[in-house]
Amino acid sequence: MTAPKLMVFELDGATWDVMNPLLERGELPNIKKIMDRGVHGVLMSESPTISPKIWTSIFSGKRPEKHGIDFFGASAKMLRSKRIWNILEDDGYKVGTFGTLVTWPPTPVNGFMIPSICALGTETYPAEYSFFQEVALSERKKWKNTTGPILALKDSLSMALKLKRHGIRLGTFLDGAAYLLKEKVSRYGLLDRYYRKVFLHLKLSADFLIHLLKAFEPDFCTWHIHSCDSVAHRYWAFHEPEVFGDIVKPEMVKRFKNVIPDSYRESDKAIGQLLPLMSKDTHVIVVSDHGGRALPEAINPYTAKLDRLLDILGITDKVVVALFGPGVYLNFKEKDAELMERTRKVLSEAHLENTGDKIFFIKPFGNTLVVTKPNRRVKVEEVTDESPISFGDRGTYKIKDLFAKQTMQMSGAHADAGIIVMAGPHIKKGFEMTQTSIYDMTPTMLTILGKPVAQDMDGAVMEQAFEPAYLKELQSNGNDQVETYEDGSYEPAEDEEIDREKLKERLQHLGYL
Repeated sequence: MTAPKLMVFELDGATWDVMNPLLERGELPNIKKIMDRGVHGVLMSESPTISPKIWTSIFSGKRPEKHGIDFFGASAKMLRSKRIWNILEDDGYKVGTFGTLVTWPPTPVNGFMIPSICALGTETYPAEYSFFQEVALSERKKWKNTTGPILALKDSLSMALKLKRHGIRLGTFLDGAAYLLKEKVSRYGLLDRYYRKVFLHLKLSADFLIHLLKAFEPDFCTWHIHSCDSVAHRYWAFHEPEVFGDIVKPEMVKRFKNVIPDSYRESDKAIGQLLPLMSKDTHVIVVSDHGGRALPEAINPYTAKLDRLLDILGITDKVVVALFGPGVYLNFKEKDAELMERTRKVLSEAHLENTGDKIFFIKPFGNTLVVTKPNRRVKVEEVTDESPISFGDRGTYKIKDLFAKQTMQMSGAHADAGIIVMAGPHIKKGFEMTQTSIYDMTPTMLTILGKPVAQDMDGAVMEQAFEPAYLKELQSNGNDQVETYEDGSYEPAEDEEIDREKLKERLQHLGYL
């Protein structure tokens, strides 16, 4: 019998709440096929559901305080522990990662590593594939010196030919050409443009990954599909307008109501393209880092002017910032614990001078402060642009100085309940599991591949997913546990600097700023 292989589809932000109706109508045939020949269930995440942190926990089996990743902006140089592909590669496996978070800068592997859409550069391994990141990240560094339409056209054609040589199908080219033409003619607004670009990136990625799978034939591969999460943040109000009341216009609902379901349909199609490449010994996993939900509390007339707020607090160059619904997330470095506490105190004491109401509500999570904007207890209808906010010795500012009026932008949020679907030779068939945890993923993946689980991992094997005879065989062979896979090779870089402008651009694209 040949050694088992494993293919992981990282369906970021997927929730059964959206998937189940689509499955019942037969609109996710490929995921349904995997479910029918395997197991499925709820995979519980951990708040706050920050994707780089959660995916690193999924692939290491360890909590953030062990693996060292807790927010956006983290690079692979900040890791403190191995992830499953490192463990497998040490044992001679061929591996591939495509789009997985915290894989930039990429490291040499026995296979390929194409970093995520959060990457702050275009590097890949092997380096010859960086052209794909130039397209995906819209960083045409090689084209900066072009001076006219002929040269620009020449470079565009060169890139198109390179993509074609690396598996991009004619249909995907035509979809891209149609998008560019319609954008030029119709002058798409943000909502029209955003989801189309997300779906086009998904199609390009699927084609390119098929090329890589054929070229490298990895024993383990994981692919990050971000489309469901990306559109959930911006389009949930049109998916579930009844939750949001009169603020959602019927004509907008009609125009965008299918965007979220379409993100699942498109993801299912992409998964279906890859399934025929899987051998009979290949186990398949579809997993999300968290779920999604409507966020009616985000309907607030004010959004923080982040640059101004950071300036008042004196932390402009000290934190990484992201927006999740009504919250501003301020992430500090470990060494800045004292600064974090001072910032918490200032924000906690900030208040409206005319009423005494505290303007912010603060909740710390590790190195992150979650700051509501403004405090949910403040009656925003009683606040005017001229209402003064006191920051103590840091001064007094008017609402209009610190907050901007906004129309609804983010209407979908993360939820703790994600999804897990698994199938393969050692997995039960047609079985619904009881609730499992993100920390159980790496122990379970190692068990699928017949590898022992490390005692320093924080999760456990999802034994309910396996045929009992297989687990007994592993135990009888003494192949179920080792003390650790760590060998001291992961020493995080001290004071790793972040390109904040590029990170800001990435977070804006993902809908977090």
